[in-house]
Amino acid sequence: MLRTHYIPWRSETSLLHLGAWGFYEDVKPATSFSQNIRLLARTDDAFALQFGPTMPIANSLAGGLELFGIWKSAWFLAEGGVRHIKLRDTAPLPSTNMAYAGASGTEKAVSVQTGIFLTGETPNYFAHTGQWATPRILHPMTADGWGGWELAARLDWIDASSLPTGGRAWTATVGVNWYLLSFARIMLNYTHADVTNRTGKYIGSNSGNIIGVRSAVTF
Repeated sequence: MLRTHYIPWRSETSLLHLGAWGFYEDVKPATSFSQNIRLLARTDDAFALQFGPTMPIANSLAGGLELFGIWKSAWFLAEGGVRHIKLRDTAPLPSTNMAYAGASGTEKAVSVQTGIFLTGETPNYFAHTGQWATPRILHPMTADGWGGWELAARLDWIDASSLPTGGRAWTATVGVNWYLLSFARIMLNYTHADVTNRTGKYIGSNSGNIIGVRSAVTF
């Protein structure tokens, strides 16, 4: 696996990050392969984008690009990737998935996110590794402050329909994040999801919505 990044612009209040990554893997033999990608805030496995069970993976080759930017208290992130998957020609007996022996296909995915801190914070960025993290809260609750408040939105899209039993889906999320401390936050999100599955409990096109509240402590 390889990852690299370049910073073409950086100032005291803004930066632009460009990144690229890729990996190749040979997969240990198994009896079958399946994948579930939860769409509604990790709450409903029956509504997940589903792939398989099918023949085990023989190998896969993947790559992607990153674009990340900060301007004062606003930020933007876009990432796209593809993963070409080759299924095995053989599987341990008994196997009910032999019809997919030797098949191959490509998963494609795109994620676009943006947000703004209403209380003046900015995401932490580590230039050496090209990674970003939660902000340093200017007025944490432990110092009699009001914490940090952030408005955020995200759009995700994935298409695995070129693979046997693979489906496709997209989600749109808007939310409000309240950072009590730099490492503790409460998130209120609304998500709409649309999924088309060729396997699983719900085959065909389905859509759903969820309003959820989550908390997280990062350490």
